[in-house]
Formats: sequence, structure tokens, C-alpha cells
Amino acid sequence: QGIAFDKAGEKEKAIEAFLKAAENGDKVCYLYAGKIYQLDLKQPEKAVPLFLKAAENGIAAAYNNASLAYKKGSGVPADLAKAEELAKKGMEAGDFYCCYNLGVWYKNGELGQVDLKSSKEAFEKAKLAAGYQKAKPEIKEKINSYLASFETPASNPSPAESPT
Repeated sequence: QGIAFDKAGEKEKAIEAFLKAAENGDKVCYLYAGKIYQLDLKQPEKAVPLFLKAAENGIAAAYNNASLAYKKGSGVPADLAKAEELAKKGMEAGDFYCCYNLGVWYKNGELGQVDLKSSKEAFEKAKLAAGYQKAKPEIKEKINSYLASFETPASNPSPAESPT
């Protein structure tokens, strides 16, 4: 019913239907309701609690939505430690996007400092996650490129090239 209301453009009715379904056991519906608040109604402050509730109920993808909200400060105050914590939980639960995002964040130092070991681990987990097969080719290419860059030895001048 929530999907039908959503497709018909009746966003409030869709949220109501999704929340009722979630309360009756279909916990992924918290995620769906949160996405409508976030993407369609532009009310991220109402979305984040639903993402967290979905994540607490075993919906791995919800960790990604929640971690991004905390990283960007969308609907909640920006909190990099909370963003990292939620993304790590999502990675542990097998969410592809949490793995990918953590890999990028660690590689670029977006959580405070560069952490290449953790970045490599996250990208390796991303390749094993179910979502990897469905990922866009350019995302797969980035992951493979990042992993290859970890295998390339740092460029150290040979003794003959060292300045004297």
C-alpha cells in the first residue's frame, strides 16, 4: 500500500502506510518512510530517526542513510564519529555502500586523518558485499583502482637517484 501511495504522489499516506507496516513487523518500511521524508519531502530531521530504527532492526542499508546524514549534518548535527560508527556497523552487516563510503572516507582523510589500512579493508569488504555485483561499473572501477593503488609500492628513490 505504501508503494502505491508513493507512486501516486501521496507521500504522507505512503509514510503512514509504511510506518504501519513497520510496526506490524516489516522493518524495512522504516527505511522507505525515511527516504520519502528525506528525498521527497525534504524533511531530513524526520528521516534520520526512521533510518536509525530500521538499522536497529537489522536493515543493513539503513546504516548507510544514517551515516551519511551524520557526516553531512542533514537533519542532525554533523558528527563524524557517529557517521563512522554507523558506517562500520553497516559494513559489519554487509552493506555495500557503507563499505564503499568508509573506504573513500579513510582514503581521503574525511573522518579526521588518512587511514590506508582501514580504507583497504573497507574496499575489500565492498567487493565481497552483495551490492558489489549490482554496483555501477564506474564504482566497481574505482574500488579496483583504489585496491590496486594499495598494492603499488610507494615511490622511493633508488640509491642512484637519491640527491647527494
